[in-house]
Amino acid sequence: MSENLQKLRRRIDRIDRRLVKLLARRYKEVCLIGRLKREANRDVVDPEREEDVLKRVLRLVKEEEQSEYIRSIYLSIFKESSNIQREGV
Repeated sequence: MSENLQKLRRRIDRIDRRLVKLLARRYKEVCLIGRLKREANRDVVDPEREEDVLKRVLRLVKEEEQSEYIRSIYLSIFKESSNIQREGV
């Protein structure tokens, strides 16, 4: 049990390293988008865009029981992205 648990945790650690790299890249893009929105005097939040992204992402989910998990994560990403754009990072 313990050995299997350690193996699974190491796999999660590798996934986390990849996720952090991807989220850092996403952060940079969010900052650039925020600058463009400010220059164009556009609202930070674009509900239609968020809905489109969420639908697209959820279509990628292969197992139905994962849908709410992914949905919740993306809603959090949208919220944090909006905060970043409002702060003008």
